[in-house]
Amino acid sequence: MGKYYTATLVIFTLSLLSLAGNGQTKRIALAQGLHSGLADSTNALIAGKLGALIDGSWAKAIDTTLVDREDYDFNLNFLIGLPLFTRPDSAHRHLQPRLVNIYPLGGACYALWLAYTGEGELAGMLNLYSCVNKGQVTFGSPLRYNTFGWKVQQVGTLTLHYRDTFNMARAELFHTKNTQMAKRLALPVRRWEMYLSRNFQESRQLQGVTFEARWNGEVGRGDINDPRFLFPVMGNEDYTHDLLHIYAAAIRGRARNAIECGLAYWWANVDYVDSVGHSPDLDDLLPLFRRYLEEHPTDLLQLFEEDPPDRLLPYGAPTKTSVRQIMGGLIWERLYRERGTEGVRDLLRCGKGLDNLFTALDRLLGINRGNFDREVRGMLGK
Repeated sequence: MGKYYTATLVIFTLSLLSLAGNGQTKRIALAQGLHSGLADSTNALIAGKLGALIDGSWAKAIDTTLVDREDYDFNLNFLIGLPLFTRPDSAHRHLQPRLVNIYPLGGACYALWLAYTGEGELAGMLNLYSCVNKGQVTFGSPLRYNTFGWKVQQVGTLTLHYRDTFNMARAELFHTKNTQMAKRLALPVRRWEMYLSRNFQESRQLQGVTFEARWNGEVGRGDINDPRFLFPVMGNEDYTHDLLHIYAAAIRGRARNAIECGLAYWWANVDYVDSVGHSPDLDDLLPLFRRYLEEHPTDLLQLFEEDPPDRLLPYGAPTKTSVRQIMGGLIWERLYRERGTEGVRDLLRCGKGLDNLFTALDRLLGINRGNFDREVRGMLGK
């Protein structure tokens, strides 16, 4: 890590500007008049390797010797995701990053700032952490640098990284749910690293994404860098909703069925927080759903298939709470009670779409479109 230090400023030479056009890389441009406190030879080495890294990420063939070995898995996934950092422009071309700032962090490590522009607009700003050792250059996220001096606390299967304080009750609940989900699905229990921040923008900045136009104004999201790094919604330690999807993916592959979130509603929570930072679960949402149905009599199959957004928002549910997934949670509860782990694993593998879902539900529970309203009302006690 080290301390900041000063050095004589030098101007990036024009030979570096030609570097991007002479076969070493086509993926990076250098800002005109870019200044650095580094020797020209170091500038050239870093810029050349950075171009090779970006070339590799776009070709889905990163040279792993360029990846920082500390927290290697995290850094590798972060760098693999560079092409996704900003969406292609309207002509479906990836945006070319421009190196706009580079400065030393101490210990032969440097901060690199990349700007992504497309069609005259700033699309993103990315900050990378780079080190040079005997001619070998590595890159990674600045997460460890940005959280230097943070406190660390172990809570069961969870390692918490935080500035000042955290909610122990929610952290213990995370550990309990994490353990229960894995065991109920007959999968190994996984361990996690969680970094607490106040909102989605801060969690992205910790990782090195300073600005991303497509997420302008977004605060109520979480972020995951598999295999174990979590950045929870609004600093909520009970960030277990997406754990369910990660465990489920080990069973069903990439095809998520239409009510998988309902299983998360039951075993974890809704993935969004209410006004006091709490993520409700199925037990919290069912009374709200029952009140809604009392005031808005409707056919449950139609409500399930249409899944209109934010119907429960006036009743105190977090934004984006899904009535389909609430009904789905009831179905999962019955399925687990009647068919156990194998029944749950079977339904997880049913494939995408409502048709595949109803085919599996009819086979497993005798629930189909014809009797859906009656069956779900029975589960609701209505």
